Amino acid sequence: MKRKRVIKKTDDGKLEDLVGRYFRAAAESGAQQSGDFDSEGVFRRIQAGISGGARRIKMQTRMFWAAAAGIVLLLGVLGIMQQRPAGEQANTVMAERSAGAGETIQVTLPDSSVVWLNAGSTVSYPATFASDKRAVFIEGEAYLEVQQDPERPFLVHTGKVVTTVLGTSFNVAAYAADQQVEVTVLTGKVSLSTTSGSAPGTLLTPGQQAACTADGKLVAFRENIDAAESILWKDHKMIYNGKRLSQVIASLEHWYDVKIIADAPLYGCTISADFTGEPVESVVHVLAQLVNGKAVRDGDTYRITGEGCTD
Repeated sequence: MKRKRVIKKTDDGKLEDLVGRYFRAAAESGAQQSGDFDSEGVFRRIQAGISGGARRIKMQTRMFWAAAAGIVLLLGVLGIMQQRPAGEQANTVMAERSAGAGETIQVTLPDSSVVWLNAGSTVSYPATFASDKRAVFIEGEAYLEVQQDPERPFLVHTGKVVTTVLGTSFNVAAYAADQQVEVTVLTGKVSLSTTSGSAPGTLLTPGQQAACTADGKLVAFRENIDAAESILWKDHKMIYNGKRLSQVIASLEHWYDVKIIADAPLYGCTISADFTGEPVESVVHVLAQLVNGKAVRDGDTYRITGEGCTD
């Protein structure tokens, strides 16, 4: 037989003590800066939602703890809201756009900056930018044309890597499967840094490209490149020039909506090829030939095997 429990007045007392201590601590720390926050009203609504007024409600023990967890979650949300500066509260509403398999889309941001998303990529951004900065979050690959605003730097977050610009156009590739962030500058200047700010930023100018690990460690820097090649995907052109196999695979997986797996020694092989308009079956077999390997298909998964490339 399942054991049941009656919520008594002592439980209400514990709840009241918990909520009371929270708001007293918030008041002492100056967190309740809004001035209009009704702590007693919040407590009454929490109490009414659990106890149903003065009634005693029988519930299973696990339901009691579920309600308690809900209170903790609510208090946590209230705490975050109060600790956030008043100017930032208006920016908590986020918008998100994603490009599906085999498509690219164009997104216009609140400041009229434009983002082009490659297949399988996502951009998240505030419905209204803050007064001191413009921050967006990108997963996958995107080309950005940023409106100039010296008083509000434009920040692109890709995991722990932050790209800071004032007004420029650049491409950022940050597919999770590739485990690297690659930034190519077409116009203007950008600075690569980490969210922790533990290391000085890397400055990039037109024709320069940098790649770093997911945690911000610089692993490659190239100059005098044809930066326009980095955004050929905007026109559905699948041209790769000197790209690592891991980068090519990450791009192809999102474009064709398939899974491609390669033996570990192959991922560092360099690929130069034009796959525009080609079916995925042909693309994978050409990739295998370029790395002196073989390709096998199993459903929607392709596997490339081999001992490694010769370059």
